[in-house]
Amino acid sequence: MIYLRSLYLCLLVICFAACRQGQPTAVLEIYVLDPLGNRVDKANINIYRTREDWNEEKNPAKTAEVTSLTGLIRFVNLEAGTYYIDVKKDSLNNWEGKVETTVKSVGAFYVNTEFVIVKDSKSSDVASSVGKRWQAITVKQFDRTTPVTMLDNAFRCRLDNVLIFYKSGRYDIEGKGIKCSVSETAIEQTGTWSFNDTGTRITIKADGRDAINWTVISSSKDRLIFQEVLPNPFFGLTNSDITYILTE
Repeated sequence: MIYLRSLYLCLLVICFAACRQGQPTAVLEIYVLDPLGNRVDKANINIYRTREDWNEEKNPAKTAEVTSLTGLIRFVNLEAGTYYIDVKKDSLNNWEGKVETTVKSVGAFYVNTEFVIVKDSKSSDVASSVGKRWQAITVKQFDRTTPVTMLDNAFRCRLDNVLIFYKSGRYDIEGKGIKCSVSETAIEQTGTWSFNDTGTRITIKADGRDAINWTVISSSKDRLIFQEVLPNPFFGLTNSDITYILTE
């Protein structure tokens, strides 16, 4: 009887494996932690098969899930391969941390485990998957604040464009307002951007040009203040606090 029962169980296992053959079976567990190692609950998680889909937040590999009280979520029936993880909760995200993971399909009981750190990131203030559009409205030099619309045209033409930041780390400068030259195009500059580890400096690297650094004075979902070096008609290059607002 014991022999027959064991044989029956073995046949069940073989039958189950045969039925599952060719179907995706990999499992991915994701633990979401804050920088202190605390579990983060109620975080929204999407996974994507390509970096492009992650950048643009399209074609998720599975339906979005929300972490439990223990900061855990599990995706099942995955194909083996590379996945890109997107985690968000309020101002917390993983955009500047662990994004890519490799999922293995080793056996029915194998679980891929990934620990993802989220932090209060200025990236989600500045950028989005479709691009956040920013318009400079004032320039402050030596405690004097001047609306961009009141600047001399030679300076205004450099600041009345629209600055667009994308989640992917790309930016565009869209030509608006007064043109600095007749050859100015609709997208007059493109390149990459990134924050330093503390979020106090943003590095802008235009294609074919040297990188420049702006100090982050403050940031929110609809207002940014960067300190940049701009010409002053009396004092030459001068630290300038430029306020940007979110625009359509």
